[in-house]
Amino acid sequence: MKLISATPSPYARKVRIALAEKGIPFDLETEVPSHGTSVTPQYNPPEKLPVLILEEGSAVYASHYVLEWTEARPEVWLLSRQRTESMAQRPKPEEIVSKLRQVDVLVAHGQSVAASTRAMGVTEVTYDRSRRAVQRLEYDQAN
Repeated sequence: MKLISATPSPYARKVRIALAEKGIPFDLETEVPSHGTSVTPQYNPPEKLPVLILEEGSAVYASHYVLEWTEARPEVWLLSRQRTESMAQRPKPEEIVSKLRQVDVLVAHGQSVAASTRAMGVTEVTYDRSRRAVQRLEYDQAN
């Protein structure tokens, strides 16, 4: 297993600590994501660190998802059971995109963004943040 990390990143440090506490062996590779020789985009299109590359070659990226992955290994529980269960209730990417599309449809039919997001059960801030993340991902995949 390999962890691609950036030295100054507090998120990467958090993941390194969690892996060490759980006793999960990993090789550490330090990268600068904006550097031309970075391998980060192969595993994580938004090019954010840390990225944990598993033995079978798949990758887990974004510190909160890596921490969820470590928590799924029951050798040692680092987070409270309640927090782990609430993390499992977090919406999946497909559900987020579906809600974004539903808001777009409501706005196209004349509703305000505020009313549309309320109808979907999300805040405008969450909607804006999710919309920007999806647009960045679409842009990265197009290039």
